[in-house]
Amino acid sequence: MCRHKLLCLATAIAALSTGIRAAEIPVMEEVVTTATRTARPLDSVTASVQVINASDIRRMGAQTVKEVFENTPGLTLQYGTFPSASSVSKSSVSLRGMGANGTLWLLDGRRLSGEVKNPYDMDRLPASMIERIEVVKGPMSALYGADAVGGVINIITRKPEPGLQGDISARFGANDEGDSGNGNLNGNIRGGSERLLFNLYVSQQDTGPYKELEHTDTRLPVAVAPPPLQAVRGSYAVPVSYREDSQVQTIGGRGEVLATEKLTLGMEFNWFEEDREGSYRAAFHPTGFSPLPGLLVPAFDVPVRSVDDNTRLDIATDLRFDFSQRLSLDLRVYRSDYRKRNVTTMTQYADFAFPSEAASAIDGLKANVGIESVEALVNWSVNDAHLLTMGGELRREQRDATAFSQSTDLATREVGYQALFLQDEWAVTDSLDVTLGARHDGYDQDEYVDSHGHQRRDSTDSEVTWRIGAVQRFNDAFSLRANYAQGYRVPDIRELFIQKRTPMGYQLGAQAIEPLYNKQAQDLAPETADSFELAARGTWHRFNYETALFYNSIQNLIQQVAVDATGNGRDDYLTFMNVSNATTYGLEAHLGYAMSDTASLTLAWTELRTENEETGKDLEFNPERVLALRTDWQALPRLALGATVNYTGEQYYVAGDREQTAADYTLVNLNVAYALGAELRWQLYAGANNIFDQKVDKRIGSNPGPFLFLGLRGSF
Repeated sequence: MCRHKLLCLATAIAALSTGIRAAEIPVMEEVVTTATRTARPLDSVTASVQVINASDIRRMGAQTVKEVFENTPGLTLQYGTFPSASSVSKSSVSLRGMGANGTLWLLDGRRLSGEVKNPYDMDRLPASMIERIEVVKGPMSALYGADAVGGVINIITRKPEPGLQGDISARFGANDEGDSGNGNLNGNIRGGSERLLFNLYVSQQDTGPYKELEHTDTRLPVAVAPPPLQAVRGSYAVPVSYREDSQVQTIGGRGEVLATEKLTLGMEFNWFEEDREGSYRAAFHPTGFSPLPGLLVPAFDVPVRSVDDNTRLDIATDLRFDFSQRLSLDLRVYRSDYRKRNVTTMTQYADFAFPSEAASAIDGLKANVGIESVEALVNWSVNDAHLLTMGGELRREQRDATAFSQSTDLATREVGYQALFLQDEWAVTDSLDVTLGARHDGYDQDEYVDSHGHQRRDSTDSEVTWRIGAVQRFNDAFSLRANYAQGYRVPDIRELFIQKRTPMGYQLGAQAIEPLYNKQAQDLAPETADSFELAARGTWHRFNYETALFYNSIQNLIQQVAVDATGNGRDDYLTFMNVSNATTYGLEAHLGYAMSDTASLTLAWTELRTENEETGKDLEFNPERVLALRTDWQALPRLALGATVNYTGEQYYVAGDREQTAADYTLVNLNVAYALGAELRWQLYAGANNIFDQKVDKRIGSNPGPFLFLGLRGSF
């Protein structure tokens, strides 16, 4: 079925372009910064970089970063990997099979405080504030340190410009049954003089729920229910939220002052507040019946309601001082503070011996997360051949959370990082560029008192990572790139310290001690990776292409493991271990074709293979094949049309103790934009996603079916 749709659309595109004059369309070379921390033309960068610019985002009609990534080939969204009942509605990005934990997220180069794995942030960040997104694939620890084992996603917001410019947009959408409705209103104003610049953006996003009915397999840990729990039924109908009811308000901006001809000062901020609500199936929730003091009988697979009230404030100051044309200093200090308040209650509270739904709210998660960082960067153009980048970073992360014990009190865990790095961008010849880099990271865990009153000592460790890459440009039609890079990921706070009966089960971090199950503290080594890449790119007449072969070797893979400590045939708790080594390898290819001066065609193709070397099984949630075909046609001076076909192949995963394979699926999206007025400053745009109502396995994200949206945007 999917192949027929792809063939039909390709045939229609070919027919559409028949008779349109063929012409060469010049390709503007992208300048990127994330791969080297310097502004470099894309064709001289030795790493693999995918750029999503503002025009791409406008063409999609995307409302959030999540919608941008859903419509960008080569990026895999992984669902359901977070420690809450609402995880089925949350996703994060995996690059080249390295998992959601292996992607480092940055906003204008800054780390973000928030959830473990940043599952929410794609829905929080409005697409209207984005100038471009740079996705660097492959380990980047030699430049960014921990967590960049799979790559880096840097979301770059719009920057101030002299004069006065602004944008405003509004969009509303819903599926064909009126569910999953969402609307947003965005505004941006920027301008100033040559010496004083500013940028301010605001956004309001409202998303309606999309739910699918499921039935629980509810059970108690006893053969005969005690009288207070005899109303508990074996199954409940639950409308599971695969899209949450949410409201997100965002405001942010930047100001710059050219203090002298050599000194530029800047300040930026980003603030959001969000409210979320959904209904879910929780693997675990305590009942209201207590046979002994301090002991609540648990229930398994039960209907719950999850409500979130979250806020974050990021503040940064920076300066740039140009000592000369060849030597400059960048200094930045920033802080990111995140506050999470989650309440999870039982919707059928009376059956489970609670007097009210509010009384069942004993399983919520609360957290205050803070990141403080000081970064210094020196760029020294030693001569025409060598550009040295030298830098250092001091960063401290603190997490106060209820996840470290069964208590509702906040407990604290703190981690510090210190780093030095050096990079040389070497122009060996006019056509050969080489990049060499190395970084030393030290990190320490502060002492703390665990949930059983044991004093745990502080600990320190360090990592050194390297990278070397080269790109040889033979001519415009062919350049060859080779790259070797190392990466590492330090176990996150959840993997180390969580000690909580969560809606996903009893989770015990590697360092947690639980005498009930004879669980002892265990060390977790960092995941490390060695990556090899060989790529080619070029332009020829109306064609442009890029293809890359990659291979990643992962050591000390960290995975969540279910443990039957009592031998009763059930999983007593979940913990984290270095279970094995793993490999991921594959092919990425991109082909662009300018059919005319008004029509273009883009094909993206990814082949991915993964293996857990201990079990011989695939790594979870990694499609073996992803294909995307995109066409854009400026049918009239005011009318633009577009269509996209996205094919996602089969994915392996484990549900409970059963191995599953999610079926492949194909989504077909259409979009149109019409310019209003003689100056073409206003556009009316619309789109239809998943027009063939393709079903998607719930475990990998589900889909609300055909989705229609209509919007208006303008600029001044």
